[in-house]
Amino acid sequence: MAFLLCFGASIAHASSTQGTINSGQKYAWSNVGGWVNFAPSQSTITVADSGLTGYAWSENDGWTNLSPSQSGVKNDAEGNLSGFAWDSTAGWVSFQGVTIDSTGLFHGQAAGANETINFDCAACAVETDWRPESVRIP
Repeated sequence: MAFLLCFGASIAHASSTQGTINSGQKYAWSNVGGWVNFAPSQSTITVADSGLTGYAWSENDGWTNLSPSQSGVKNDAEGNLSGFAWDSTAGWVSFQGVTIDSTGLFHGQAAGANETINFDCAACAVETDWRPESVRIP
């Protein structure tokens, strides 16, 4: 039987190419919909090297499709997001400028003509187990 001893080091979980949203860290804030749930029980959001799929939910706003056929939220494999989601109430929302850091936390604001989704508000925290390609454990 082998034992692994680590002193002063932490072991990070890092997905190879895709992950999901942490159900304990799943809320961003929208000026239109209020709290936006990125891990609703009716949908699974997948974060992959190429982009995001699935639906976010807001009680006040309804569904936001992260991978509509006309566009979709893209990922450059380093956590720099771009592209557009479709919000059933507010229309197109650009994820240009939203990032996922080396710990899996989303940062920045997704913005459209009628809506802003803020990932950096005081009570916001959207976290995934996906990690940027440059920080993955081989």
